[in-house]
Amino acid sequence: GSLVKVQDEAGNPMEKLFGTWHSNMAPLDLTEGYMVQVNKDTTLDISGKPAYGSKDWVSDLMQGYNLLGYPSNLEQDAVCAFKPLTKQGLLVQVNDENQNPIFYQDSSGEWIDKIGKLKPGEGYYLKVKDDTSLTINEHLDDNCTSPDLPDLVVSNFKLVGSDTLEIKATITNIGNKAVNINTQLDPESNPAY
Repeated sequence: GSLVKVQDEAGNPMEKLFGTWHSNMAPLDLTEGYMVQVNKDTTLDISGKPAYGSKDWVSDLMQGYNLLGYPSNLEQDAVCAFKPLTKQGLLVQVNDENQNPIFYQDSSGEWIDKIGKLKPGEGYYLKVKDDTSLTINEHLDDNCTSPDLPDLVVSNFKLVGSDTLEIKATITNIGNKAVNINTQLDPESNPAY
């Protein structure tokens, strides 16, 4: 194969020694980043269900450099994602895999963003001034705010006949109004059911 070595942010390796793979790394974590060394251009095929499932991910960061995996399945404005660290005065710099940075420019007093959007499955190298944690919220918009998402309350559902599901639901928080929905799903006409 083409895999030579995998290394976590602490430098702990997984590598082949004397014909056998050995690992000193902790179990894989969605919020951590990993360096992978191969000896030729390689495509990594991964199968199975995505590991996403939470709206928020918390990544513990150590003073100095950290390799952060971006765990969301949605792109997000990079400045928004790291805003909690900039507000606390803890962020020094972020780099993507192409060395595009986010950094503070003293002369202008502003954060300069050359990354743009954080992308699913990508890793980012960031430096912080002290031990801290970062919560990634995948529902932040480009104004760094979490939009008011409607609340869905399913009040009743029942099987009608042998193959149709009737759902009665109420969606609230839409302009301070409640909207009632009554629908029937037929598995023959709705393959998602």
